Amino acid sequence: MQTEPYLGEGPGSTSSQNPASARSILVADCGTTFTKVSLLGLVEGQYRLMARGVSPTTVSGPTENVTRGIIQAINEIEYITGRRFVVDGQIVTPEDPSGDGVDLLVSTVSVGGPMRLVVLGGVTRELEMLAAQSVSGLRAETYAIPAPSFRATMAPDALATGVAARPSSSPSHPASWSPEQINAEWERQIARMRELQPHAALIVGLADNPAGASALQEACQLVIQTVKVLSQQSE
Repeated sequence: MQTEPYLGEGPGSTSSQNPASARSILVADCGTTFTKVSLLGLVEGQYRLMARGVSPTTVSGPTENVTRGIIQAINEIEYITGRRFVVDGQIVTPEDPSGDGVDLLVSTVSVGGPMRLVVLGGVTRELEMLAAQSVSGLRAETYAIPAPSFRATMAPDALATGVAARPSSSPSHPASWSPEQINAEWERQIARMRELQPHAALIVGLADNPAGASALQEACQLVIQTVKVLSQQSE
């Protein structure tokens, strides 16, 4: 699971840039073996290739973080151009008058299998379908994991089944579960997250659902616990 800071939230970042007004663009292509990053600059009204950096793709162990390879390739561009694009592991944006920073970062990822997205929280069938539609243009699989408290309070026909999810091995869904059943479901979900090792997590639901805010809080805790478990496995 990706645990590094989002690359686009670096020092000096402002509201999203209009691509039509971008003076400089970093284009990252993360392949199975190599990550290539190109710097495009606006010269006489046309974009031209200014520099290119290449780094091994860092999707597998021991790094297991594709952003590391992107930053390494950008570091090579920094060496070539004498400009600074990364500070403390984050992209500097927008481009400042000195030439440091970049206005726009675009990336494509074609490494490995499809992206695994888990949908957590107060997951109704409608919200799961919306999540699946939102990633329909990507090579992605979605897995719905409703929060234990949400499963305990919702009727069976209101629960999502998952676009690519496996049949649930949890007990039937009564109107109210005992604390023991909630704990058993919690452990099952942690094991499921450890099995999936998702690339991204999307937390959905409303605080005024039958389970209240507990469903959203449990989803956050599930992500935190999964990151801890996966980090321990990689040590």
